[in-house]
Amino acid sequence: MIEGLVLVAVDQVPARLEYRVQCDRSWRTTIATVQGLVGERLVACDIHSDTQGHWWLNGVQVPSVDGALDVDLAFTPATNILPLRRAPLAEGETMAVRAAWLTFPAFRLGPLDQSYQRLSDRRYHYKSSSFEAELLVDELGLMERYGEVWIAKASV
Repeated sequence: MIEGLVLVAVDQVPARLEYRVQCDRSWRTTIATVQGLVGERLVACDIHSDTQGHWWLNGVQVPSVDGALDVDLAFTPATNILPLRRAPLAEGETMAVRAAWLTFPAFRLGPLDQSYQRLSDRRYHYKSSSFEAELLVDELGLMERYGEVWIAKASV
């Protein structure tokens, strides 16, 4: 399970989002929830996946993401660890995956084709559409850096 809280601004509107992602023993997403506020707009997303690769957002099936194994929450890099945990790569190896991508701030579920290439012990090259970034994970496999977009800071 991955849980987190994101505080961010989009177009100068503050957002506070709590999320939880549950996986099976093979690191395939089974349930993901997002709750919070974007400005004064209440956000509540309930995402489910079954063992056949079908996905639902708030009770409505989303066939365009059928076959995806992972959810990707656009507002946090935390979910990028899911495919890396499920299918560890050897140095130099690349894998392509399709994720069920929850967009932000629209909160729609759609397909996102991604690739991960392991550069070294803790570094990966990530690509989706026209976006590319170098990812750095810590010794536990948790995201430390997501390109220039996000950097973990240790709390003291």
